[in-house]
Amino acid sequence: MAMAYASRYGVEQTRRFTIGVTLANAFLLSMSCVCQQVIILWIPSLAVWMKWLACLYMVYLSIMLLKDAGREGKNQVPSFPINTVFRGFILQMINPKLVLFCLTVTAGYLLPLAYNNYCVLAGYIGAMTLSAWGANTLWALFGAGIDRVLSGKRLWLDRCMAALVFLCAVEMALVE
Repeated sequence: MAMAYASRYGVEQTRRFTIGVTLANAFLLSMSCVCQQVIILWIPSLAVWMKWLACLYMVYLSIMLLKDAGREGKNQVPSFPINTVFRGFILQMINPKLVLFCLTVTAGYLLPLAYNNYCVLAGYIGAMTLSAWGANTLWALFGAGIDRVLSGKRLWLDRCMAALVFLCAVEMALVE
């Protein structure tokens, strides 16, 4: 969406939307970590199930990528101005993909790496928030040009991405 907004409103106007997306990402990652820590403290055996559910979700994502490989996405932009911090935040808060991503990454990667070390966990959340901001900003800056250049290679790129997501799921399953 950042690419569509940047082409319609300009990169400067899209910055507000990107900040809202970044704040939602930080909030959802933090809440996901807190909720999963509480669940693990109360029901420790649930941690294994959460990890396997995260692995299954990633396998599902790779299958969906293969299923939709090569298809063009819809880049429709709504007629009302959505490039504000509040709307970027709300849009990401109701985005089921981001919610599932936060649950997956916290259960499969963050909590096992930062077990009971809240400073390390906060550092990981900060790094992921910063990377989300960078990714959205770069997409706003370079997305339209990249999309034109890579449009003929979409099938190949989607297959590569599906393989990488599947490998992440396998790696997550193998980590103790």
